[in-house]
Amino acid sequence: MNTKHILAALAIALSGSAAFAAEYTEFKDTTSTASRASVQAELVRAQTAGELTESAQTYGSFQAKAFTSMRDRAAVRSEGAMAVHQHSLNPLYVGA
Repeated sequence: MNTKHILAALAIALSGSAAFAAEYTEFKDTTSTASRASVQAELVRAQTAGELTESAQTYGSFQAKAFTSMRDRAAVRSEGAMAVHQHSLNPLYVGA
């Protein structure tokens, strides 16, 4: 490589690193006004009062529903084996 190519590569590398440096934001920790014990007491109070409506089952405002399949495991496995033997696999799932 000659000097012109090296300098061009160096300029591109430095301009890319300057763009990343401009996006840096420093976050400062704020000191809490409540103690850990008071926060835990507030949590217990809200739980007993029924004020907490979201849980792991209803997170994201949708109710989790149980899924029941219409076919059994053996039928799905035999369908997959048949697709392999007939070379009719969906390329979206195989990575072709």
